[in-house]
Amino acid sequence: MLCEKPLAENEADGWKMVEAMERAGKHLFVGFIYRFSEMALRIRQAIREGEIGQVRSLRLIYIWDCHGKFVRDLIGSSVVHPADQPDAEGRVLNLRRDRFMREGGR
Repeated sequence: MLCEKPLAENEADGWKMVEAMERAGKHLFVGFIYRFSEMALRIRQAIREGEIGQVRSLRLIYIWDCHGKFVRDLIGSSVVHPADQPDAEGRVLNLRRDRFMREGGR
């Protein structure tokens, strides 16, 4: 089973997924395509070649396209509630993903 992040909304649900796959005798994989992006590969190269000194910790935040923060298909989407109102750019906040993407609140 290949799942995209976040796997579950909480740790307990994540463990239920793992246990279900173990019972089925199958594997559970997390999709993370950004590690193969051109920018991630360039960062890896810079670190390996010592271009930026000794790296002890690295945290990358991908901000392009807000990483799923907004729902794109507003027409006929079961994700969007009829009461949701798009912003000035026609986007509707993806509430499931938004609450997991906040860092330190607003």
